[in-house]
Order: sequence, then C-alpha cells, then structure tokens
Amino acid sequence: MGDVAQHADRASAAIARLDAAIARARAAVTAHHYRVLPLERRGWVSGENSLVSSLLTEVGLVNVAGELGFEAGGFASLEAIVKLRPDFILVSEAGDRAEDEGRAFLLHPALERFYPPGKRIVLPERLTVCGGVMLADALERLTAELKRVTR
Repeated sequence: MGDVAQHADRASAAIARLDAAIARARAAVTAHHYRVLPLERRGWVSGENSLVSSLLTEVGLVNVAGELGFEAGGFASLEAIVKLRPDFILVSEAGDRAEDEGRAFLLHPALERFYPPGKRIVLPERLTVCGGVMLADALERLTAELKRVTR
C-alpha cells in the first residue's frame, strides 16, 4: 500500500513498528502458552477465525474459543465459560459497573470469582475492530496487560 499511496517510507515505518510490537508481545508471553478466551458483552466469544484470535496466536497465546466450537464466533453460556477454565479472559473494558444487561454478563459473580481483574486482559475494542495501523497499539496494550496479569 505504501507504493500505491506513494508513501513507501511511511509504510516501512509502520511495518517496522508492527514488527517491534510483535517482538515485545512475544517476549511478554515467554514460554507460557496461556489459554485466553476473548469475551464480550452478553457472552459473545471471538472465534478462531477472528482478528483478535490472530493477535493472540501471533504472540503465542491460545484462543480457546475453538474448544467451544466457535470458528468465527458465537455466544457462550456462563457455565461453558467457567467449565472451560481459560487462564485469562480478554475483555474490551475494565470496571465494576454495568450500564446494561450486556455488560452485566461480564460482571456475573461466577466470572468475578474466577476472573477478577488480575485474570482479565483488557484490550479496548477500538484497537481490534480493523486490521490497520492500530494493530501496533493493540499489541503494545496487550504486552502491557500481559505483564500486569503475569507478575
């Protein structure tokens, strides 16, 4: 795209930034192959064939949505999530307030018990809605979150 837009220098800089972010995220994972469940409002799970899953896989994490049978994504029951026992859940926001029923699912007492803040990786949705230049920011945030939850 850099050639098409006649900005090969900008494209090269963006690629270098993305490569560096991937390397830092991989270093944060080290030898652990943590099992992560990307979980959104009302129990929506991003499947194996999603951008979020690609990010997780790229740095050495495992998206366990496949164990629930989700390729693209789907809704998981609270019981299925708890039974799956991922090491972490990945959510788009932190906090202890539910503005609506969708958010209330993420604050259910069972999820709060098994996945308190130290077991939740927070990656804002705005960083994962598109495979553009914000992926380096997503990886930087993911790296920071991994360092926080794996201390």
